[in-house]
Amino acid sequence: MSALRTTLRRTFIVTGSLLAVIGYWGLANLQLTLNGSESLPDTAYVQWHWPQLIWRGAVVAVPPPAVFGDKFDGMSVVKRIGGLPGDKVENLGDRICIAGACYVAELRDGKPFAPLMASGTIPKGMIAIFGDAPNSFDSRYGTFGLIPEDQIEAIGVALHGFPHWTEVAKWLGIST
Repeated sequence: MSALRTTLRRTFIVTGSLLAVIGYWGLANLQLTLNGSESLPDTAYVQWHWPQLIWRGAVVAVPPPAVFGDKFDGMSVVKRIGGLPGDKVENLGDRICIAGACYVAELRDGKPFAPLMASGTIPKGMIAIFGDAPNSFDSRYGTFGLIPEDQIEAIGVALHGFPHWTEVAKWLGIST
């Protein structure tokens, strides 16, 4: 009987300690990011600040590039990683291709609305980020450019089935 109590006590302490550590990590590192644009298909993403393991397809939050000026101060740009350090970039005139994926430019009068990123190799410490929508303003354009890895604020994955942020605002009684 005594051995059973000792085992149960240890199990309770270990389980409680693990839950406390995981809970603390979650409170300190997790965030729910709502997507306010049409650049990505899902409306919400669960993201974490640490550890920042980077992979192609991960959804990252980064500060708005300088080209936005102060228009989006206090907000983050949320896009998907499409290019990693060492990847070859091919500028094909109307699209950028990286690692077998091509990102078509938004055309105006038959030409990209902004100059596309130049062909070359993504340097160490940089990533290329893209939206899924054809009109997404992202790394395919030279004025947006590559993003330094150290500017990644959070990294994560889609939270499928989450309602659009306007629905959440209605539930909370906030006018949009």
